[in-house]
Amino acid sequence: MNPLLRECEMGIHISRVRIANFRNFKLLDVHLSEKAVVVGGNGSGKTNFIHALRLILDSDLPDSARHLTEGDFWDGLESPMEVGEEIKIIVEFQGFEHSESLLSVLADYQVPGRKAPTARLTYRFAPELNLSQNEDERIKYSFLIYGGDDETQAFGYQQRKWIPLQVMDALRDAETDLNSWRRSPLRPLLENLNVTSDDLESAAQKIDEAAEEISNLDEMKGLADEIERRLKQMVGEFQAVCPSFGLAPTDALRLLRALRLFVDGEKQRPIRDTSLGICNIIYLTLLVLDLERKETNGERASTILAIEEPEAHLHPHLQRLVYHDFLRRRSPVILTTHSPNIVSVSPIHSVMLLRNSGGEKGCTATSTAKAKFTDTEAEDLERYLDASRGEILFARGVILVEGYSELYLVPAFAEILETSLDIRGISVCSVHGIDFMPYVKLLGENALDVPNVVITDGDPQYMEDKTVYDGNIRGTKIGAFLEPGEKEDLQSLVTKMKWEELDGRLMKLGIFVGMNTLEIDVLDAGYEDEFAETFVELGVGKRRLAKFVEAITRRQNSDNSEDDDDYILTSIERIGKGRFAQRLAPKLVKEKIPKYIKSAITHIVELIGTEQS
Repeated sequence: MNPLLRECEMGIHISRVRIANFRNFKLLDVHLSEKAVVVGGNGSGKTNFIHALRLILDSDLPDSARHLTEGDFWDGLESPMEVGEEIKIIVEFQGFEHSESLLSVLADYQVPGRKAPTARLTYRFAPELNLSQNEDERIKYSFLIYGGDDETQAFGYQQRKWIPLQVMDALRDAETDLNSWRRSPLRPLLENLNVTSDDLESAAQKIDEAAEEISNLDEMKGLADEIERRLKQMVGEFQAVCPSFGLAPTDALRLLRALRLFVDGEKQRPIRDTSLGICNIIYLTLLVLDLERKETNGERASTILAIEEPEAHLHPHLQRLVYHDFLRRRSPVILTTHSPNIVSVSPIHSVMLLRNSGGEKGCTATSTAKAKFTDTEAEDLERYLDASRGEILFARGVILVEGYSELYLVPAFAEILETSLDIRGISVCSVHGIDFMPYVKLLGENALDVPNVVITDGDPQYMEDKTVYDGNIRGTKIGAFLEPGEKEDLQSLVTKMKWEELDGRLMKLGIFVGMNTLEIDVLDAGYEDEFAETFVELGVGKRRLAKFVEAITRRQNSDNSEDDDDYILTSIERIGKGRFAQRLAPKLVKEKIPKYIKSAITHIVELIGTEQS
């Protein structure tokens, strides 16, 4: 889909955020889509990012909290308030032009020269302009929130209440909030029911009668008298109160406050007796109903819902179901998460990655909002970016491979090279095929910009007078995408079949191509005995084992081993490539590693080291 067309179809959303000198952000500039799923490791700034938005958009945040302190400046600044540094946060909106209510709020804050109508809001915490200030005086700071490029265009509570940011923080206690009338999202739903005191009078009278009948029982009277006697004994007759039993307030309108939400139908279990996960789901359901009610009744034009770590207390299936629903809502949603399960149901253009680059860079952000995927690529990524492969969005580096064999063998080779991938935050991602391009685009510099390498089979095609390597041709297409300026040179090397020189050029681009398939390349590294042992361990019969060993022996003594290679691969596939690789992995040794695998592991480690420096 055309990116401009996609933007036009979006509703109101935050399209861009720029943050300067705030907490762990030296300078952050990121584009967002209508839905934003913010991922990143611990300490990458997810909560700080949400708080930066709150400073402009949260209508529940008091102005006293908008006045920052020296501790809110970027960590890399020394004594920032002594030298007059400033914090600046800019939020841009798009998708509001089709709504009269949104236009009435944002029209005055538009910035010129944009293809799509864009409104800008700015928070600025800076020194006050005070010409009479003495040099020895401490610089006074104040904050200003304005729209467009004009500081006189104030953006305050009256405007903010129409497009507020509503935040559910990560440490929320859903059960306590649901049981508190003041904080419960059930309260506004009940208070806005069209119910009068007359409607409740009859119910109140029946409750009164039932309460009186119960309290008049001799046992109940005796208990009330005992409580009263003990109170007088403890605090004296003048300080004691007269206790009585009842079922609910007798005031008809206060009956609504006495209502409680129960679960499990007729069993009517209190919410406290259900799981924390179900409590969270009920809380979110009530919250969304209230937001929808406010928008329907014209109390606000739209609500930006921000939920921190929504996976809390939910098992993977519920995570996917609940947040698939949230991410398909019409209103803008921002989620911060550590959960690959939530990433797996996220629209592909919604992903924003926060990365703690350390040093002078501070925390940086990239996103897929402007990534140029084809429709097919976007659909493929959304379909295949399941929970296991969603891990790559949390990785500091990624090795893209073809299938199950590489998933087991590449990490094993890394371990014997004393290069733990987990310690370095490197994930091995199988594309389960040979279509690497969507993943390369996703991880590339125009999207998430995550260091990555590709490992792919050589897949030789033997002809009468030549051998063509499909893997090199595949690698050339990826290389031409990564470095368009080298496209002609790479294609020329393919035409001239200069495979060795082409391998060298592709390696520099992070593409590592084998001579054959991975299993045959590992076999050729000197693992003939280990392959046979693995077949024995996996219970292969003597006859099949003998034929397998014969094929291995023949190919060692022959230049033309196509048939034997096919037989070996077919035998492994009958067992299962993943199962075979898993059993072979413990037998790998440092002295026998295919050169291209070793080079790929070394290359990704170097890329991550360059990122850190």
